[in-house]
Amino acid sequence: MIFISCGTNEIVEESITLISVVETTTATSMVTLEEYERGWIEKLETYPVLTKDEFDKSIEFLLLYRNLNKNLPSTELAIIVDGNNYVCERRTTGTVISSYSNERHPLSLYISETGDNVNVDELTIYEYIVTGDYNCSLENSEEGLFLWGPLFFQDNQWWGFIEYEDEYFEQSGEPDILIRSFAKRVSLGSSINYSQISNNNFLNAWKKLLKDELILDSNEIALTKELEELMTWKGDKYNLDQYLYEIEVNNLTCTRLYNSMGWALFDQIHPIEKDFRSSHTYKCDESGDFYLFGSPFYYQGNWWIFHNIEVDFSTLDCETPCGISAQFFASKFKIDYPKDLLNN
Repeated sequence: MIFISCGTNEIVEESITLISVVETTTATSMVTLEEYERGWIEKLETYPVLTKDEFDKSIEFLLLYRNLNKNLPSTELAIIVDGNNYVCERRTTGTVISSYSNERHPLSLYISETGDNVNVDELTIYEYIVTGDYNCSLENSEEGLFLWGPLFFQDNQWWGFIEYEDEYFEQSGEPDILIRSFAKRVSLGSSINYSQISNNNFLNAWKKLLKDELILDSNEIALTKELEELMTWKGDKYNLDQYLYEIEVNNLTCTRLYNSMGWALFDQIHPIEKDFRSSHTYKCDESGDFYLFGSPFYYQGNWWIFHNIEVDFSTLDCETPCGISAQFFASKFKIDYPKDLLNN
């Protein structure tokens, strides 16, 4: 999500989980922004709290939206609104546009009601402000709509927000405030898959860049499997007394994650997992920029793990349309400490 500083159009990313927007700017009608928003809060509609599964699915999508690399072609979304098919293009340029939602955002409500923010990491989620995230075009028509987010999943369908008319601004004396529009939830259908063609084109291009597969010998495989058993998480998420809870990689100190929501594309196939896609297992900073992915493995006298990297997509020979739903890209790095992960 995006932190919007009132009075400017500047976009600033913050590491705050949940924010209630309250300012004290005085409007020309003598109604302060604090009073204006207090009155709006009193009008908010109420909806059931998300389930744990709905929240996790929604956060996974939000993490995907946040981490999509902007130098890739804009990724498309397919939605259904009032029985009509729309293709939505993610906004990556221009001024951030915000709107007051007529309900507490379901992600914010869930965190507030349950206290569960284990998968939120550094995301900023407002209580009753949404941002214009997608421009949507009606298929075979020049008509369209503006889709506000973050999007969320509830009752077996996806939801976003669309603008609607509300007289609250006029009834409040038309105060001199930045946000003057209002948005309400709208169903987007049971699936909002990114264009499968663009994803497949990217994956086909990515496979061409994969390095040679690592082949472990029987001893290396046995040692890696032994470590996997030791690293099985014991107890609940609050129990941090875990085997190999902390390691050092590439001069970063990284700690294990209980849940694995984010994932990466590797530049070679993992020798044990036998795939070039895997979820994150360690977090290496508070900003959410550095992670370790997949399980550690033993190879040629050293322990290794995958660590996210920057990728130059100008070298990627990708057919049009080209888009990707990967959150990160990663390559293998030696584990600096401890040297012996099995304490042998």
